[in-house]
Amino acid sequence: MPHVYHPHNAGATRIRGIIFDMDGTLTVPCIDFKKMRERAKIPQGQDILKYAHSIQNADEKKRCWQAIEEVEAEGRVGMKLQPGLIKLLNYLDAHHIKKSIVTRNSASAIVHMFEVLRDQEKLNVCPSKSFTQLLDRGDIQNLILDSEIIKQTFSHTNPTLNPHCTSVKSGTCLQKSIDDILCGGAAGNVTCLINNEHNGDLSPLAHLNVHSLEQIITQLEEGWSIDSYHQHSDPSKL
Repeated sequence: MPHVYHPHNAGATRIRGIIFDMDGTLTVPCIDFKKMRERAKIPQGQDILKYAHSIQNADEKKRCWQAIEEVEAEGRVGMKLQPGLIKLLNYLDAHHIKKSIVTRNSASAIVHMFEVLRDQEKLNVCPSKSFTQLLDRGDIQNLILDSEIIKQTFSHTNPTLNPHCTSVKSGTCLQKSIDDILCGGAAGNVTCLINNEHNGDLSPLAHLNVHSLEQIITQLEEGWSIDSYHQHSDPSKL
């Protein structure tokens, strides 16, 4: 019978929910952003999705989005789940720790990820049912992640939380990019970076750094004091 999770350390905060990013977090990175930038003709230094959203000419905008979606679709062909994902999801479900996804990936990418998960586990039902909330880029105004999105998501992930509070302090944001980390921290949550060969310079900004999803289980078992964490919010620290 499922039981409510409590960390071994009696003084640690009990985590009630986790928000996941998708590409590079729930899955092994599968999008070639260099190819996407070149094909969509997006200048270096510009955020790909924000730039595409800001294009005024309708034909140019359509062409840009088509290029972005083509590269995303090519990446989905070889999509692989992040090692340790299934073990982590089973642990969260068994311990009543709720989970949501907030990503700037497309809705199609989320659907495909769940199909891969279902096929790999030979499930009869879609695993998306076990997630409290799924937000893709179509749900994010102007494609800009901010702390309010994270707070609102945690208000669904844990209905006992006040969505207007300045510091949630009972959730974790599992991520792999600077925007995710900064908005998660600004929302008052512990941020956890999945380290890979491309994001080492982001390590100082995250509260926790792990090399595999299974390490999250160890961290949950041991517990941590969220109040002791400094909430990073300054990109200049990179």
